[in-house]
Amino acid sequence: MWENFLIIERIKKNHYNKVFLNCYFWRNHAQAEIDYIEEYNGELHTYEFKWSNKKANIPKAFIDAYP
Repeated sequence: MWENFLIIERIKKNHYNKVFLNCYFWRNHAQAEIDYIEEYNGELHTYEFKWSNKKANIPKAFIDAYP
């Protein structure tokens, strides 16, 4: 629920500010995932949403696929 709330708020913010972009999520067969990805200006911007202060790690499989 927390991730969904934050993603919806991010989408609303972009919409209200007339920021046009593509948004995705990513998960592989090993269940490694990126919660939210925005693509704009030819770049990918990744977001991991955590309830705690724990630092999020980008999965190596994602880095290998999208250097």
